Amino acid sequence: MNLADSIRLHINRSELEALCYLRMAADPTPIMEAEINDQIGDVLDRAAAEFGYTDWVQAYQEIPGGLPIRTPTFDLMAHLHRQREWSLATFGPGDRRKGIVDHLRKELQEIENNPKDIFEWIDIVLLGLDGAWRAGHTPEQIVEALAAKQTKNEGRVWPDWRTQDADKAIEHDRSGEPQGLPDIEPPATQAEESETELLVFQGYSDDTFGEYGRRNVDFCDNGSGTAIEWLITSPDGEQLLVIGQYGKGAATGWVVGVAPWDPDGDDETMPDWPISIEQSERAYSPALFVSAPKGSTLRCLQETEGDDQG
Repeated sequence: MNLADSIRLHINRSELEALCYLRMAADPTPIMEAEINDQIGDVLDRAAAEFGYTDWVQAYQEIPGGLPIRTPTFDLMAHLHRQREWSLATFGPGDRRKGIVDHLRKELQEIENNPKDIFEWIDIVLLGLDGAWRAGHTPEQIVEALAAKQTKNEGRVWPDWRTQDADKAIEHDRSGEPQGLPDIEPPATQAEESETELLVFQGYSDDTFGEYGRRNVDFCDNGSGTAIEWLITSPDGEQLLVIGQYGKGAATGWVVGVAPWDPDGDDETMPDWPISIEQSERAYSPALFVSAPKGSTLRCLQETEGDDQG
């Protein structure tokens, strides 16, 4: 085992990871951010001190390849699912486009002030990923678009960087490109999924259950403990029932699931829509994801008959 690998093993990853996510909390004040940065430095310093270095900066400079603070492998898909759940619980539903753009502007200024801080650059990456899923794209679409965009850039003609102003953006050669067309063709799966919208169902407190990914609608049963049912109806007439019920027995917390809509007992089956369930940031409720056709309507059966939530 080389020195770099040895130091890697001494880094408290759970503590470092928690601090990095804390740093992305709802727009921390400069004082809070400075304190968090100091704590991140302390974690790295303790690891470097095990091998006689004054601090992690010295270790970074002297170890070939720098101080390894990353895990050997990173699952981007798993991260996107995790970040989406955390962001939904922390910042709420909706596209939040203006809020994310405002946050990006602030982070760009922080990079101007401290361009060597890697976490400032990571803030930009995380905000971009947050904006992508909030715009309606699945983790699979985001990963494919990322790979497709890199491939697109590699195939373009770029000027000799030595002839360009280092303080200005370097643009690729646009001569010969068709005008008025998208910058990049979406991946095949993204084109297919573009006809769907991701609905996210989740329970809050012990009496409210609703959809918080696209419509931001819910229903409160005032603590009765009865099931809350949401009926999704596609433009083609396919229907799916999403059910949430707060359990008061062994299953304390929200029990969430789906069922076919079959009020007449005709042995109807569920539509073939992508459905998944994950643990949300709230321990008492899972999150149910349904990729429904665009234009589907949503109605809570416990609401007044005919009251459509869109």
